[in-house]
Amino acid sequence: MACRSIGQANPDIAGTGILVAFVIQSLIAVIVSGYTWILSDAIQKRWNAADPEPQTSRIEYEVTQWIRNFSAQRKAWFESFSLVQKCKEAYHKSVFYRAQEQTHAKLLAIFAWLIGKQPEHPRQRSSESKIEDEITPTTRRLECANRILLAGSDSQTFTGISLLISALAQSKTLNFYHMHIIYDTISLVIISNCAASVCIFREGIVKGYIRLTLIATWAVLFIAFICIFVTRLQKWDNDVPSHCYKTDATARPQDLHPHVDNIYIAVTLFYICLSFFYALSLSLGSQMRQLWNKLSEVNSSMGILGYCFTDIQNAAISLGYFRAMSSIYAPATDLQYGILAIAMLQCPLHIYSIFALRASNEHYLEGGSEKEWGLGQIAAVVLLGGNILQFVDGFIEHRKTAALDTRHNGDEEQPAGNQTDAS
Repeated sequence: MACRSIGQANPDIAGTGILVAFVIQSLIAVIVSGYTWILSDAIQKRWNAADPEPQTSRIEYEVTQWIRNFSAQRKAWFESFSLVQKCKEAYHKSVFYRAQEQTHAKLLAIFAWLIGKQPEHPRQRSSESKIEDEITPTTRRLECANRILLAGSDSQTFTGISLLISALAQSKTLNFYHMHIIYDTISLVIISNCAASVCIFREGIVKGYIRLTLIATWAVLFIAFICIFVTRLQKWDNDVPSHCYKTDATARPQDLHPHVDNIYIAVTLFYICLSFFYALSLSLGSQMRQLWNKLSEVNSSMGILGYCFTDIQNAAISLGYFRAMSSIYAPATDLQYGILAIAMLQCPLHIYSIFALRASNEHYLEGGSEKEWGLGQIAAVVLLGGNILQFVDGFIEHRKTAALDTRHNGDEEQPAGNQTDAS
């Protein structure tokens, strides 16, 4: 039986501006997070060159090595077939290969510009720290990208909190369609938070804990909304107004409601919780490691308790939860970025669910259209301006630092030239 009455339109909940703002911010987080992944990989190579045997947990090291070995074995197995070799030789002699080589060269040039010029000298060790921190064009780009991630996470969190407060205030009157839209929209907030989790303390401890407080506030409101939504969803009735919605693009005609809706919420909520807690562990990792090191300094004066504490410390570090790099520019490990990349997979799922539900239900809403722009939608879009400011600020800072580097290099070359003239 089809749903008879979906309910009244509500542009402040499911308006075009609200949805577009959340979707754009989530896509920015995914793209910039991928960019930081590239930059971190370049920094990681210099890190490994200076320290070929970094300290890693046993579990993390074994899993990472297994992934790399499996990829190498799969590639070697595929290339072992003679037919594959003949096809590769024929392809290398074709025009398409030369065109591909030219395209590949252009892409490499673009990639080199994106990561910045790498120093010619290798990264050096120091007596005070295991590896010296260094400032390079790559690290400057990484800092700029991190600022964009933090600005996007802050904007997304504030907008998500305001939308949740509005939804909780109208929880008794909201129809099921709008509650489902809110669930998918608010779920996009965790994507920005996951992307910014590895750099949440880059601007200081105080700002970092303020951000964590805001994220925790969002999480509490989100859990409260989920409880209300799931409770009300069990009263699904196609004959009662506002107690159903069209599911032409999100479910099969024979699926039972709210059974299929409960499965969708359970799976995605479990995934969101895993992503949230892992991002939280990454955010607190550096701070916990600093506290861990301070406590380690007093182990020798604790006697038997010191030995017990050392065993607990080693067990915790072996799990990999409190591991953090000693340098502020040290990137996350391959395994950490792999898990965060998996967390980003929920982005297309929720985006599809939002627009599929809206396409199926917007023509059946009563009391107007949700395409009309109001104050709430305009405010949500205006908040995207923070990302634009970060882009502009990063570009200006890049130009200034490039000019200073050029001037510094010129000052170093000038005395050498004067000395040659004098001789």
